[in-house]
Amino acid sequence: MVREEIGAVVLVNVLMDFDLLEQALSYTFLHLDFSQQAQQLGREAPSVVHRIVLKLNVEELHKQNERLGSLVLTSFEEATKIFQLVCFTSFKTLDLLPSLKSRSQLSVVLRLSNIPSKNCLPIDDALLIRSHLDEIVQLEGQVYSKSVPDLYTQSARYRCPAVACPGSDPYRYIRLHCNGASEAETIRGHFSCEYCGHDLQEDVKSRVLSDRCYIQLISSDVTVPATSGLSSTATLHRAITVVLRDDLVKSVSIGQRCRIVGQRLFEAAQGQTQQAHLVCTFEANNVQPICNFTLPIANPAINDKISKLKQACAYSPWAFPATVAYSLAALICPPGVFHRLKLAILLSLVSAADSATENTGSEEQQDLEEEIGAISNRQHGLHVLSISSDDLIPGRLMSYCSQLSPISFKHNQITSDLFGATCKDTATGGTLLSAGSLLLPARGLCFLGNLSQYKKDTLSKLQQVLEDDSVAFPVPTHHAHASGSKSQKDYIHSPLQCGVWCYADGNGNGKKAVRNKSSMNLASLSKALIDRFDIVVNTNSGSVIAEDLAELRVCQALLEASCSQSSASLDHTEYLLDDTDIQHLIYHAGAKKPTLTRGSQDLIRSFYMASRRMRSSGAFGTDMPATAIQSMTCIAAAHAALCLRSEVTEDDATAAILLFEEAMVACYGTSVVNVMAQPHFRDQDLDVYLGEQHCAHMRQFQTQLRHFCAVHANGGGSSLWEE
Repeated sequence: MVREEIGAVVLVNVLMDFDLLEQALSYTFLHLDFSQQAQQLGREAPSVVHRIVLKLNVEELHKQNERLGSLVLTSFEEATKIFQLVCFTSFKTLDLLPSLKSRSQLSVVLRLSNIPSKNCLPIDDALLIRSHLDEIVQLEGQVYSKSVPDLYTQSARYRCPAVACPGSDPYRYIRLHCNGASEAETIRGHFSCEYCGHDLQEDVKSRVLSDRCYIQLISSDVTVPATSGLSSTATLHRAITVVLRDDLVKSVSIGQRCRIVGQRLFEAAQGQTQQAHLVCTFEANNVQPICNFTLPIANPAINDKISKLKQACAYSPWAFPATVAYSLAALICPPGVFHRLKLAILLSLVSAADSATENTGSEEQQDLEEEIGAISNRQHGLHVLSISSDDLIPGRLMSYCSQLSPISFKHNQITSDLFGATCKDTATGGTLLSAGSLLLPARGLCFLGNLSQYKKDTLSKLQQVLEDDSVAFPVPTHHAHASGSKSQKDYIHSPLQCGVWCYADGNGNGKKAVRNKSSMNLASLSKALIDRFDIVVNTNSGSVIAEDLAELRVCQALLEASCSQSSASLDHTEYLLDDTDIQHLIYHAGAKKPTLTRGSQDLIRSFYMASRRMRSSGAFGTDMPATAIQSMTCIAAAHAALCLRSEVTEDDATAAILLFEEAMVACYGTSVVNVMAQPHFRDQDLDVYLGEQHCAHMRQFQTQLRHFCAVHANGGGSSLWEE
């Protein structure tokens, strides 16, 4: 019956091919439930125009009908009209929308996906993109800047003032926005009635507004640091301006890597002068985020070297992560030296890989994570701070290990802006929010270097960013009102999506700082800033002999590496993994997505409760940080993922509590469970730190931890929320 109605329409409109309409009808009925769609439209607020989003797989459509698939790519507006006619005729024939009177009342949005490879263009080839004007293409890049959202007219209704004129029909003149159209082309005051010639009058109450913003897309292979001092205008070369509308505005954030499907069009824009000029833009049709961490297609399985090491460490739930950390960056720092820092770096790399993959846990598991605010709402990896009297080797170690992450950025205080900048777009005249070093490596890592060299104002802003998990951009007040911000009217927040690595000089410089007889002098770092880091590692053992021995081992390793033509001298142990193996392990660990268990959750809660009560008495120097329970949960999840386990067990929670308590000792010199930081060890002590003696020590610590929680937590995790 629907096909007969379409055939009758085709007899009137000879410009449309009946074969294309029939193929579009078959595809639409296969992918769109008209009855369910009508019920959804009926539940929405009454409106003159009904909006339908139809997801369209171009490759599948091309296999079904080559002409229709090519029409979608080359003449997108004409293809949209075909699907609009199909949907309108279907709704009218099935009598699902009584309020639908004319075809112009139906706004059909085609969301395209699976674009053919010939239409996937490199973003840095401007000549190739120009040759595909008005065609549907796909670009892949990174969002460098994003404008403050504003409003545009999605649809408007006009009527003829003459009552006897057919143009006075309320559904005769409805204008819908089309790709590339300016605001003046959608609404203006000089539309004439095609029947009597009178000027049409707009029904202002029927005008529908929606969100719109501009982004600048750069190539993912080219890292462009944010330039300091951008206050008025900014021009970024080799960037493409992309227009996002409606629901696509919230689908991207600054620093995100994505694939954008759309058309290259020209639109009139207002520049710095009063004369309008043409601006080349890219009208986005669909946005698909890119996952930074994907398993290598050539070798999706875990290699034999990692499997053998995993089997060799099966006697202990803590041996495998400690052994992998022993192998990390052997060319930069010999095995055993700065072992705790290597373990913290490894856990941060795994947590960054975990945050870059989609959360596919069950609803019960997500509720458990959201209950403690730990994993499901974090978009970045673990923040790591290293404290040392000699920051040369820790700085090199962090800089080297950051390359194991697919996305990393090393901040330069001279040439880069840490937090980004608010500037004016010379092409569109809008306000652009440009990415800084903290936003560029989305789903990756940002290495800040030595925090002791930063100014006090910068450290204060960094503390606020880590506390809010977002970067605040100051914008004009009218833009803040337009974006809907109420509590922060002069700021727009962009989420922090990277783990932060940095180190600090532990010798101090005479400034007011966090000091303790048993801890390091943390230079100019405040307690509030230090508490925002998930893992704080003190690389000083407190023994002059141990420090001299570690320095001697570093010098010896450097001399051996410089004298030999290969790194064979460092690979004498069978369980040493190279960088390729460790990166392969990080890929698999990031895809694990371990789930929390009640046992691990209760242990972390109980320890948090007991520690807070003990430290609040004043005998241990300082209170527990507000983010302690979240940090320990994320560390435990990263430890379980590194062990390639699917659940976060009590053993993972024990390792997380040990690392966190060592961080408290590094900062404030006291521990409620008698933990002492041990950053280095010798090859003669492998069994103590990696073998069965290490497992026995961890079992003993776990027993001591349970006893401590039973005595001081007063009921464990259940009493946490009661208090």
